[in-house]
Amino acid sequence: MSRLNQLIHPLVRKDFQKILETTAKGKMVIWEVPLLFETDAYTLCDATVTVDSDPEESILRTISRDKVKKEDVLARIKNQLPLTEKLKRADYILRNRGNIDSLREECKSLYSTLLGKML
Repeated sequence: MSRLNQLIHPLVRKDFQKILETTAKGKMVIWEVPLLFETDAYTLCDATVTVDSDPEESILRTISRDKVKKEDVLARIKNQLPLTEKLKRADYILRNRGNIDSLREECKSLYSTLLGKML
């Protein structure tokens, strides 16, 4: 996995830099990066967001969404910083510990906050 990351992440970063260069000023760009802090991709961002969710729920959602085995999900998690460390480093935290409606409201609130900082 480490070798694959060494090959892929510089390419992903380069592609994102191109997107940033071609995006009009004043436009918000959202970039989902599982290894945001591990790869220093956060240095390209004006703000970072980490989603705080129950680890077991997160594993179950990933299994369902990606159609993978639990051990595959655990292997991915092993390559990431612990959630507690991501929460410390993030500029903003979305709490996904309730229902989808409450998460949606948190997202809207964060969007408004970020939009306000851009103006």
